[in-house]
Amino acid sequence: MVTYCGLFSVCKEGQDSILCIDVEVALNPTLIGVTMKRIWTIRQENNRILLALKGKEQHTMPNGMTGQLELLWEKIP
Repeated sequence: MVTYCGLFSVCKEGQDSILCIDVEVALNPTLIGVTMKRIWTIRQENNRILLALKGKEQHTMPNGMTGQLELLWEKIP
């Protein structure tokens, strides 16, 4: 299992809420844990991992919200 811990922000991209994580800014662990079940798509751009969240997570993490996040999953597809 791989752990990514870093700052995150939420922005809108099309119909999805995109969780942008700067994996180089690793600070303190978990404010919000995201599991594979809640993730629609994952892609990596440079040092950022972008997640499209589905379901009520789009509402619990509003647009522009920032904080710290720890991600746990088996691997990036």
